Amino acid sequence: VDLTSPADARSLGIETVYQDLALIPRMSISRNFYLGRELTKQVGAFTILDNDRMREESQSALADIGITVRDTDEPVGSLSGGERQSIAIGRAVYFGSRLLILD
Repeated sequence: VDLTSPADARSLGIETVYQDLALIPRMSISRNFYLGRELTKQVGAFTILDNDRMREESQSALADIGITVRDTDEPVGSLSGGERQSIAIGRAVYFGSRLLILD
């Protein structure tokens, strides 16, 4: 298989959790969880982020695999290294990876 982009890999169910975790420290857990796959909703003529749904679903998805977070609005930069890693792994699992590569 020739993969030309991360999107190609994702379409085949392949996710990678990099050592640097590819998380943005100043953004919330829920925003990092959906980074690049943000949930949106229509409000009149505008499309906006559905922050409430992203908060609820990220909390639920992490809890489903045994990861408890204090508050999904908490910035990722305030988490320990292990907690950050669990967010990155939880994100990969949630989005249906069939193969998870850990760097």
